[in-house]
Amino acid sequence: ADVYCSWDFGSRDDEKTDGGAVDRLVISGTDGSIEMAGMSSAGPVRLHDSLGKLVRQLEFDPPEHTAQRLVQAVTDELLGGGRSPSRSDNAVRTQAVLDTVLGKYYGGREDEFWKRPQTWPGRAGRRDSESRNTYEWGT
Repeated sequence: ADVYCSWDFGSRDDEKTDGGAVDRLVISGTDGSIEMAGMSSAGPVRLHDSLGKLVRQLEFDPPEHTAQRLVQAVTDELLGGGRSPSRSDNAVRTQAVLDTVLGKYYGGREDEFWKRPQTWPGRAGRRDSESRNTYEWGT
């Protein structure tokens, strides 16, 4: 099966009344697609058929404070009252994964890549407004 994924984490969403940026994760396959926010709990989850017709929309109430328990655990450890599940070795592994996944898009992440957007291979052939914050991959 072919799967295509597009993650746009800085687009403008016409559905937002305040005109602010929204992140959007779309996973497409031969039988349809699923669309949702990638980094936030805002917005619905939409299921589309292979023709792009909306089949189902799921809405969820966002949790009040999604990171509160982790923030509290880190704070408690810093104050000497507990142990945080968040460790530096986890952060190093996460950063290595991000560098590997995004390295091809940005043409490497060893330097100040954000200062050279005109050199990003992932932007090739796209209008600036479309490619600014989008990462796409597929199999």
